[in-house]
Amino acid sequence: MTLFADPKEIRILDGAVLVACHPRSYDAGAQIEDPAHIQALRDHKRRAGKASATDRLVHAVPASAELLVRAAQHGHALQTIVAGLGRLLERYGARELEAAILEVLKLEGPAPHPNSVLLALEKRRERRRQPPLVPTHLPKHVLDKDQPVRPARLASYDTLKDQTDDDE
Repeated sequence: MTLFADPKEIRILDGAVLVACHPRSYDAGAQIEDPAHIQALRDHKRRAGKASATDRLVHAVPASAELLVRAAQHGHALQTIVAGLGRLLERYGARELEAAILEVLKLEGPAPHPNSVLLALEKRRERRRQPPLVPTHLPKHVLDKDQPVRPARLASYDTLKDQTDDDE
């Protein structure tokens, strides 16, 4: 990528291809955005998010690929199944989910569904005599407290330090 700037505009080129062109701003920290670029980014992320949820699931739990194939053959909504299996993956972990899906795939009957996988997970937990998993739902104000903190700029303190060193 190459950046070209003149007094009125900024151009970004990839070889000979113009990638972006924006009016130049001399305001410190100004952010210039093209609404068309933002919309294109949103569209790209939306498409990538749908595909990547399935990819992440199949990568973490390979048996889920066969479950999704069977569900699709029976006309089930794959987006709903991927979301449900994703929640089970977060709650139970990849190893347990893989084992439960393999158990469900061995069963005869209707197409596998996240509900049957959940039932298999719970039966496995009960056989190990483990207590039920309790989901935690924290209120928004508690979750907001975990936001990253931006460090303050400390350059002004350096000037104070230099002044006190001169006084001594």
